[in-house]
Amino acid sequence: MKAAAASGQAVVQAFHVGYGDYIGWVDRIAVPAHTVRQQRVAAQNRLNNIYTPQRARDGKDWRNDSASAPGNGPARARVALRQTTVDGFEAQVIPSETADAWAAYWTVTEHGHTSKVKSGENAGELLQHDFVVRQYVPDGDCRGPAKLTLRSIPRDPAHARQVNLVAFRAAHRQTASGALPGVLAAGLLKTYTGV
Repeated sequence: MKAAAASGQAVVQAFHVGYGDYIGWVDRIAVPAHTVRQQRVAAQNRLNNIYTPQRARDGKDWRNDSASAPGNGPARARVALRQTTVDGFEAQVIPSETADAWAAYWTVTEHGHTSKVKSGENAGELLQHDFVVRQYVPDGDCRGPAKLTLRSIPRDPAHARQVNLVAFRAAHRQTASGALPGVLAAGLLKTYTGV
């Protein structure tokens, strides 16, 4: 997935979950809302349980182990992102089908996190984490071209980060499950380390 992300073909986002805490797999970067989000994705996909690492593509459980995700055809919107202040970002979204309602969400992802596993099957391992979702912000409903803004969490100088925006058809409203079967386009502000 790193190659697809580096070439702009995918917006990779790792929503760390905390359901392994009870067996000693405490994930210091897990967020309880991410666990709930994964449970809803599983329910939407009629899965009997959740597992990690789970991958979802366009809101569907994706178990393809190939290195890159096949595209869904050409983007149906143009997304241009720019940084406006130290922690301020702006996206100009221009859908090709201006009559259709659409919505979006922002994520701020960080790279270069590590964690030492203290128990379980991976005890003693040092895990490397990239694309870690540190901020998730749904944005409102829109029609036609729109400008969206984000005030991000402060940058952690120890970790390179990336600012991402994913736009999708509102007819395929992103439920709390995170389902995005109608993705129009995604944009990312390339990884940076010094702002």
